[in-house]
Amino acid sequence: MAGRIPTSPAAPSGPGGPGGPGDDNDGGDHRQRHTVVSDGYDRDAFAHLLATQHSLATSSERLGRLLPHAEPLLCDLFCVLFKLNLELRPADELSAGVIINRRLVEGVMRAPDIGVLRRRTELNAEMSAAALPGLVDRIISALRREFHVSAEDLLQAAEVAHDEETLAAREEEYDHLEGMDPALFEPADADVDADVDNADAEAERADVTYGDVDPNGDPNSEGDGEGDPAASSRKPNEKDRAAASLARDIDELKERIDAGRAEQARLAERITGDFDQSVGLKVGSLPKTLDDTGDMLRSMGVGQGGEGRVGAARRLELGERLLRSRKLQLLAKLVGAFREVAFEARRRRIARSPQEMHAVSMGRDLARLLPSELMGLPNHRRALHRDFMRRLVEGQLLEYELHGAAARGPMVVCVDGSGSMQGSKELWAKAVALTLMEIARRENRRCLAIVFSAGHQLFEVELLGKRGSGDGRHRTSRTGQRQRVLDERVLEFAEYFPGGGTEFEPPLSRALAAVSEGRYRGGDIVFITDGFAHVGEDLVRKIDDERKRHRFRIRGIAVDVNPAAGYGAGQGMDTLRRICDDVRAVADLTADSLTDLFAAV
Repeated sequence: MAGRIPTSPAAPSGPGGPGGPGDDNDGGDHRQRHTVVSDGYDRDAFAHLLATQHSLATSSERLGRLLPHAEPLLCDLFCVLFKLNLELRPADELSAGVIINRRLVEGVMRAPDIGVLRRRTELNAEMSAAALPGLVDRIISALRREFHVSAEDLLQAAEVAHDEETLAAREEEYDHLEGMDPALFEPADADVDADVDNADAEAERADVTYGDVDPNGDPNSEGDGEGDPAASSRKPNEKDRAAASLARDIDELKERIDAGRAEQARLAERITGDFDQSVGLKVGSLPKTLDDTGDMLRSMGVGQGGEGRVGAARRLELGERLLRSRKLQLLAKLVGAFREVAFEARRRRIARSPQEMHAVSMGRDLARLLPSELMGLPNHRRALHRDFMRRLVEGQLLEYELHGAAARGPMVVCVDGSGSMQGSKELWAKAVALTLMEIARRENRRCLAIVFSAGHQLFEVELLGKRGSGDGRHRTSRTGQRQRVLDERVLEFAEYFPGGGTEFEPPLSRALAAVSEGRYRGGDIVFITDGFAHVGEDLVRKIDDERKRHRFRIRGIAVDVNPAAGYGAGQGMDTLRRICDDVRAVADLTADSLTDLFAAV
């Protein structure tokens, strides 16, 4: 689309044409405010996104502070990205207030990489809307910095737009007045004498527009009145005077609008190639930005529904939230790297869960067949072998039914939110938590996250939603659906950081209660901290008692700790060892440092 910009041929006014109800006809002189030819489907798609997406409403508001017709311009930019076939309206079909809008749209359509961007956005309303905020930001900055739009220029554009709206209102009033019965304007008999003097004073002025026409064609001639005695004796009433006033206003407005149109055309011509170059650079970067947004969403795990999918509009909203936060972008990159390490570690592990014989059932597992069934395996007993093969295909061979250990339970992840965790340690700890969340999601396990800090209430959030229709505690649903990621809660957890002191007892007590009863019963606790705090003997004994009763494990992670530096002999590691089944001191904040944890949980 970097070549010639197509324009639509002039179309007659009427249904489906520029002046008819099939199009967007707004101006008082029946001219368009939309520079790109669009249909009802395009505008309905844009209107729905504008009503539901906060970022588009914000972009429209920002444009409105700069240009008078912001929403039509935003719709035009949406159509440039969304429509398959683009047509620009000729300038003489447009309202005077949108002449500059046409030049801005031309700048976008002339971008060298617009074709690359459109291949991602054509007929994809949500993807088109995702690209709009960044494009609007660049247009606004280019107008203010490269083009240097002055306050006087903006005032002139606003005045033209106001005149066009006023003209539309005046013309409507005039048409309504013309259709009214003149008798409604006749004064009562008692008021005739009082109004005669005023009527005579206005008669000459009104006759210029509505009086008799001279036979020679001079509209200003009084005429001899012989052809129409009734007309020569008629006095102008209130309707005549109102119509004359409206006619003068309409003429004045049209003159001002014509002058404003010429001024807006000169203003559009002043927009140089520097503007096009600036907008073109942004258009060239948008495809990568859209791709990176999708990658970040997948890395964070947000946007994962029951089948791993959510609506495109929801993904758009989540992507915009990620793009607005540098912290979330860094966290997304960490989680992506951690997930690769975690999944590889879990693929390599060898499951050695104990099993016991429970019953004898029918099936086709050769490793579990009863010895008597193996008599039919050799083929020299032809009849017995054929019967064996038939029952093997039908799954009717007798075999041992083995029951293994129960599936792994839920996860409760406690993350230290004290001030010393701020920065890389906080991001690393939350990346670990979100990686554990993804492991839990894939195995249909629940996941509860707790952020703790002295002086603040515990921040507790469930990261995964309910499963599908399965009724088993750790079984998958009959539809095969995985648990649903609760996007808002995941983002709240990622962004929340109280920054207080370190206190272990409140989060340990809450995590202990969670794995001892209710939905998280039998789960494991992962406790991530970089400090130490006192834990009373009563709580330690309670943890030991509940651990024996419910058989859960507590795994401690000491963040940014170098055992060789003496921390292992300090109070921090001693406290963790008293309450945890195993403790890892992590000095290197990488994903590889927790490979064994990811494989074991």
